[in-house]
Amino acid sequence: MKTIRHEFFHSINTFACSDNEVHIMAVDNQGNEIGITFVAQEILEWIDMGYVREKVIEHYSEINKEEAENLKSTQNLLNILKNGN
Repeated sequence: MKTIRHEFFHSINTFACSDNEVHIMAVDNQGNEIGITFVAQEILEWIDMGYVREKVIEHYSEINKEEAENLKSTQNLLNILKNGN
């Protein structure tokens, strides 16, 4: 039986695309640097950015309902996402 490895990227700090590869570097929740490389066309085939954008907007809209006064930066993020920037 294969083991599935799950890593949580706490904060992405590097993104690069070259030679048909997408490279992402981040810090995990333990503070360790971690990197992953994908074949670029698979990213295009598998990642539906419209869906990701929709889910992020949904998530932060719900947070805004609960904590609207404290989340000015979240509102700014929502405006960026909704405008496609």
